[in-house]
Amino acid sequence: MKQCWDSNSFNRPTITELEDKISEWINCIEANNALTQKQANISTIVQSHSQAYYTSCNITKILNTENSQKFMIN
Repeated sequence: MKQCWDSNSFNRPTITELEDKISEWINCIEANNALTQKQANISTIVQSHSQAYYTSCNITKILNTENSQKFMIN
């Protein structure tokens, strides 16, 4: 920024240099925003429903049912 204010015009950055620097800043901001969005998406996916509950049952009960033939491996 100080370079832009230099009293000697030859020490000031060219428009191309300014454009490159501003583009670099914009790219950094966009990359940061994309990363923030990805992290938010991951948090949403991983989060379980607050009212959900999980149960398990004994596998032997399942295997002892009439349909146990479905689970047989030959």
